Amino acid sequence: MMFNIFNIKLNKKGFTLMELVVSTAIMGTLAAFSIPAMLETQQSANKSKTIDNINIIGSSIINKYMEVAPNGSGLSAIAVFNTDLS
Repeated sequence: MMFNIFNIKLNKKGFTLMELVVSTAIMGTLAAFSIPAMLETQQSANKSKTIDNINIIGSSIINKYMEVAPNGSGLSAIAVFNTDLS
Protein backbone atom coordinates (compact mmCIF):
# COMPACT_ATOMS: atom_id res chain seq x y z
CA MET A 1 0.00 0.00 0.00
CA MET A 2 1.16 3.51 -0.81
CA PHE A 3 2.25 5.86 1.94
CA ASN A 4 -0.46 8.51 2.27
CA ILE A 5 0.93 11.72 3.78
CA PHE A 6 -2.42 13.54 4.08
CA ASN A 7 -4.52 10.62 5.37
CA ILE A 8 -6.99 11.04 2.51
CA LYS A 9 -9.19 8.11 1.62
CA LEU A 10 -8.06 6.69 -1.70
CA ASN A 11 -11.56 5.62 -2.71
CA LYS A 12 -13.40 8.95 -2.45
CA LYS A 13 -16.33 9.25 -4.84
CA GLY A 14 -17.00 12.99 -5.24
CA PHE A 15 -15.54 16.46 -5.19
CA THR A 16 -15.13 18.47 -2.03
CA LEU A 17 -16.59 21.93 -1.76
CA MET A 18 -13.11 23.45 -1.89
CA GLU A 19 -12.28 21.65 -5.14
CA LEU A 20 -15.49 22.97 -6.71
CA VAL A 21 -14.80 26.53 -5.53
CA VAL A 22 -11.24 26.44 -6.89
CA SER A 23 -12.29 25.00 -10.25
CA THR A 24 -15.07 27.60 -10.56
CA ALA A 25 -12.60 30.40 -9.77
CA ILE A 26 -10.17 29.10 -12.41
CA MET A 27 -12.91 28.93 -15.05
CA GLY A 28 -14.10 32.43 -14.14
CA THR A 29 -10.57 33.80 -14.48
CA LEU A 30 -10.14 32.16 -17.88
CA ALA A 31 -13.46 33.58 -19.05
CA ALA A 32 -12.52 37.04 -17.77
CA PHE A 33 -9.37 36.98 -19.90
CA SER A 34 -10.83 35.39 -23.02
CA ILE A 35 -14.10 37.32 -23.48
CA PRO A 36 -12.48 40.78 -24.02
CA ALA A 37 -10.00 39.24 -26.47
CA MET A 38 -12.85 37.69 -28.48
CA LEU A 39 -14.76 40.99 -28.52
CA GLU A 40 -11.67 42.86 -29.72
CA THR A 41 -11.15 40.32 -32.49
CA GLN A 42 -14.78 40.62 -33.53
CA GLN A 43 -14.53 44.42 -33.61
CA SER A 44 -11.39 44.24 -35.74
CA ALA A 45 -13.11 41.84 -38.15
CA ASN A 46 -16.12 44.16 -38.46
CA LYS A 47 -13.82 47.12 -39.19
CA SER A 48 -12.00 45.13 -41.86
CA LYS A 49 -15.30 44.03 -43.41
CA THR A 50 -16.52 47.64 -43.51
CA ILE A 51 -13.34 48.83 -45.23
CA ASP A 52 -13.65 46.02 -47.78
CA ASN A 53 -17.27 46.97 -48.48
CA ILE A 54 -16.29 50.63 -48.97
CA ASN A 55 -13.55 49.56 -51.40
CA ILE A 56 -16.01 47.42 -53.36
CA ILE A 57 -18.50 50.30 -53.57
CA GLY A 58 -15.75 52.66 -54.77
CA SER A 59 -14.54 50.22 -57.39
CA SER A 60 -18.11 49.70 -58.59
CA ILE A 61 -18.64 53.45 -58.96
CA ILE A 62 -15.41 53.80 -60.95
CA ASN A 63 -16.27 50.80 -63.17
CA LYS A 64 -19.76 52.14 -63.85
CA TYR A 65 -18.38 55.57 -64.67
CA MET A 66 -15.84 54.05 -67.06
CA GLU A 67 -18.74 52.21 -68.75
CA VAL A 68 -20.70 55.41 -69.21
CA ALA A 69 -17.76 57.71 -70.08
CA PRO A 70 -14.95 55.51 -71.43
CA ASN A 71 -12.77 58.43 -72.51
CA GLY A 72 -11.99 59.26 -68.85
CA SER A 73 -13.37 62.80 -68.80
CA GLY A 74 -14.02 63.90 -65.25
CA LEU A 75 -12.64 60.67 -63.78
CA SER A 76 -10.19 62.57 -61.60
CA ALA A 77 -13.05 63.60 -59.31
CA ILE A 78 -13.85 59.96 -58.58
CA ALA A 79 -10.29 58.59 -58.65
CA VAL A 80 -9.37 60.42 -55.44
CA PHE A 81 -10.92 57.47 -53.61
CA ASN A 82 -8.85 56.86 -50.46
CA THR A 83 -8.59 53.25 -49.24
CA ASP A 84 -6.43 53.99 -46.18
CA LEU A 85 -9.08 54.27 -43.45
CA SER A 86 -6.96 53.13 -40.50
